[in-house]
Amino acid sequence: MNACPIKVSTMTGKLAGFFAINFNPQTCHFCNKMRSIEGTVCTHCYSHKMVCTFRASCNAAWSHNAHIMSRVLHAQELPRFPLDAVVRFLAHGDMDNVTQLINFIHIARVNPLTHFALWTKRTDLVAEAFAIYKKPDNLTLIQSSVFIGRAEVCQEHFNAVFTVYPKGQALPADTHHCAGKKCADCMYCYADGDLPYNIAEALR
Repeated sequence: MNACPIKVSTMTGKLAGFFAINFNPQTCHFCNKMRSIEGTVCTHCYSHKMVCTFRASCNAAWSHNAHIMSRVLHAQELPRFPLDAVVRFLAHGDMDNVTQLINFIHIARVNPLTHFALWTKRTDLVAEAFAIYKKPDNLTLIQSSVFIGRAEVCQEHFNAVFTVYPKGQALPADTHHCAGKKCADCMYCYADGDLPYNIAEALR
């Protein structure tokens, strides 16, 4: 990959084998707002717990990413990835503004043979960005449901809805259960489905 101002993470654990561009949930205004609302999945945010403890060393880099991507980056500033790579946008954090999403779109465009996937609750920013830009063919968009156990209606431009359920709660029909296996061994969420589908994970 070429030199660029964005800090790219090499993921471990469930996302082992993937690259990621992350934001700091501690300094994301949207994340902080959502953590204050009772019943949201954000009140159980594993990412926030991580950056407050054993991933504290990532705070500066991920805050930097959100800051630098709040302006439209030049083509030479965008990271390049291996052709067969899978890149997760926002394995940690979420977006505060549409410019951050526009930069993600540009990154996908300059890496046409790399697959990207973005999880976000910001359906408003997605609607705003894709009213102007065409969605890249190599970008999967996953809509994260805000409230625990309450799957949202899949909005335009998204490939799927991801919902966290209380442990032991029965899942709706036609739902793919993410059972905690490594993403590289499954890849269900990274498929280019033509119709919206539901993905569920038990609360950690």
